Amino acid sequence: MRDIANRADIEKIMTAFYDKVIVDDFMSFYYNKVNLEQHLPNITDFWESTLFNTANYTNDILTVHEHLNTLAPLKYEHFNRWVAVFCECIDDMYSGSIAEKAKEKAASIGMAMKIILVKNF
Repeated sequence: MRDIANRADIEKIMTAFYDKVIVDDFMSFYYNKVNLEQHLPNITDFWESTLFNTANYTNDILTVHEHLNTLAPLKYEHFNRWVAVFCECIDDMYSGSIAEKAKEKAASIGMAMKIILVKNF
């Protein structure tokens, strides 16, 4: 398998990820509250900026999660599942230093979100 190399690769990962979480019994509530047509380009910008230092992403990633947390409290397990599915999508398609960087960043983001949003962490 080859490594993640560009925006098209990130789009492929994000599409696979959202295809899984919108039907996941544990996660779908939250993902069905997000307008994916608008969200996918933004989250792709985020990951492109994160992995390739493009500075395309100018939003605040926490804002979306804070809103979802008001609809139903996010739990520690939600972020664990998010990281697991995200990493699974990467592992299904890519291998290499950028793929590893993406998985490490996902784990870091998951931990930060748990600390910020989950009560009684």
